[in-house]
Amino acid sequence: PDQRTPVFTPAVEGVYRIGEASETSPLLVTSASYVGLRLNTTETCAVCHPAKASGWWESPHATYFRRALDGEVSAEYGQSCIRCHTTGYNPEAANGGFDDVAAAAGWQFPAVLAPGTWASLPESLKGLATVGCESCHGPGSWHSASGDAAHIGKSFDVDVCLQCHSKEPYEAQG
Repeated sequence: PDQRTPVFTPAVEGVYRIGEASETSPLLVTSASYVGLRLNTTETCAVCHPAKASGWWESPHATYFRRALDGEVSAEYGQSCIRCHTTGYNPEAANGGFDDVAAAAGWQFPAVLAPGTWASLPESLKGLATVGCESCHGPGSWHSASGDAAHIGKSFDVDVCLQCHSKEPYEAQG
C-alpha cells in the first residue's frame, strides 16, 4: 500500500494469489519457466500436443529465426531482432528463456548470417530458437508438470500478438 508501482518477483514456480486479504477476486499469477518446442523430448509441448507441435515447427513463425540465421531473411537482421523471433527472450528475467540458455551455452549472435548457421546452433537452444508455443501462451513448465490447462495462457487478446506485431517499422500489423 505504500508503493505506487509494487513489483512481485516469485520465489518458486506455482500459482500466486495477489491482492488484499479481504479482496474477493485476487489476481492469480502463474510463475513458470520455458520448456521450448522440442520434438522427441519428454518435457515439451510436443508430448501432449504432437499434431500441433509438428505442424507448427514448419510454420513461417516457427522457422523465422532459423531462416534469419541462415541469411535468408534480411541483411538488416541483427541481435535486437531476436527478442520477437525466439521464445522467452527477456534479459530482465531468469526463466529458462532463449537468452538464459544462450548465455549458459556460451552462444553469441553471429557476425555473419549465412547458410549453415542454424545447424551450428547448440542443441540446447534449438527448442527456444523459434517463435514457439510459449511465445504466445507464456512459460509452460508449470503447465507441463501439472497437466492443468489453467496453468498456461490461452488468450486470443490482440495484446498477445502486439507484443511483437506492433514494432515500427518492421511489424505494423496490429
